[in-house]
Amino acid sequence: MALCVCLGSGGCNELTAPDEIDAEGLDATVDGKTVVYPERKKFTLQLDSWADAGYSWDCEISDTLIVGMFGPPTYRQKGDGPIVVGGLSVATFTFITKKPGKCQLRLIEHQRWMVGVAPRDSVQFSVSVIISATAH
Repeated sequence: MALCVCLGSGGCNELTAPDEIDAEGLDATVDGKTVVYPERKKFTLQLDSWADAGYSWDCEISDTLIVGMFGPPTYRQKGDGPIVVGGLSVATFTFITKKPGKCQLRLIEHQRWMVGVAPRDSVQFSVSVIISATAH
């Protein structure tokens, strides 16, 4: 199992085709679902982040030979309004599928120094990687 640490911000039986969800990327509504992608496919996950309040997202990938992080997460202000102290931001994680198989991704938003305290938020989902028709 890999642990991806990012500063600043079940039952998985519902299948979702990549064309249905990849246009805008994934968000917190993927929680509890399984997504299906071909090999060597990048996909993103955007999560609200309370970074200004000291929260950060940590990501666990059960098998990094199947899915891996593609660079560090990026952050932006949520919405187009004025920048405000304590305002909500969006963390964007980019992943890449590597080889056929299935693995789980679990992300938690928490304040790391608060040991023994439940996360403020969490998202957990499965990724099923299939053989790409154009891969061979």
